Amino acid sequence: MAVDRAGNVLLTGHRFVDYARYYDAFLVKLTPLGSVAWQREGELSTMASDRATGVVTDGAGNAYVLGTTSGTLEGDQPGGAFLAKFDPAGTRLWVRQHAISTSRGDYAGDLALDHQEQVYVTVNNDYRAYGSTQHKLDQAGTLLWTQPQLPGIVGAPYQTIITVDRTGSVYVAGQIGANELYVGNSGENTFLTKYRQ
Repeated sequence: MAVDRAGNVLLTGHRFVDYARYYDAFLVKLTPLGSVAWQREGELSTMASDRATGVVTDGAGNAYVLGTTSGTLEGDQPGGAFLAKFDPAGTRLWVRQHAISTSRGDYAGDLALDHQEQVYVTVNNDYRAYGSTQHKLDQAGTLLWTQPQLPGIVGAPYQTIITVDRTGSVYVAGQIGANELYVGNSGENTFLTKYRQ
């Protein structure tokens, strides 16, 4: 959930489609008084299971939605994480699936905007092996960089969350895969790391 500068609420999630036995992702915009301004579902859905798990909004009121699909929102390879951008009127401007996801087992982690309103996402890689990558994209959806390995982290991180400060430092927290521990930690399987790109 996110709130834009005008006080509108952007809510994302997924609903179970009983007759089809899969999930459909959605994005809803509510006015400050709670009425529905618009709802988008088909723009985030395929003929497979699709789940939206995070949303942020920029200063212009655009919404960025992060999720996981078993289908194809971009290109012809099914599965993986996706990032979609919507304008304030609910028009989907672009979607990126294969720019941030290399395996159909990838699933969405978290997303954040920096002070220049560029978007950072974490993608947790292949639920069987664990791992996490971070990606930075500009407002047009161009991939600027990928961080395949978290600095200072030993093991396979997953369930990651991300934020960015005004200096451009990136903070990632999450869990370490089974029987792997963050160096210097005494028995805990969580971590927090900070780096710059």
